[in-house]
Amino acid sequence: MTDEALENYRRKVRWQMRRGLLELDIILNRFIADGFAALNEAELRCLEEILTWDDQDLLQIVSGLKTVEEPLQAAIIQKIRNSNAA
Repeated sequence: MTDEALENYRRKVRWQMRRGLLELDIILNRFIADGFAALNEAELRCLEEILTWDDQDLLQIVSGLKTVEEPLQAAIIQKIRNSNAA
C-alpha cells in the first residue's frame, strides 16, 4: 500500500473509532492522540476488525473485564489500554 493509500485508510479507520458510548469514545480518543499514528497496515486492519465488535463488548475488553485470544487483537487492545494508563 502506498503512503497516500495508507493515510487514506488510516483516516477511514479513525472515523470508525467514533462510538455510541461516551466512555468508549474517551478511551479511543486517547488512543488516537497517543498511539494510533504508529500503527502499521496489519495493525490498522486488525483494529478495523475490532471496531466491528459491539460497543459493550469492546468496552469490557479494553477495560480488562474480558479477554481476546487472537495475538494481534490482544496486542492492539494492550496498546489502547497503555494509552489510557494514567
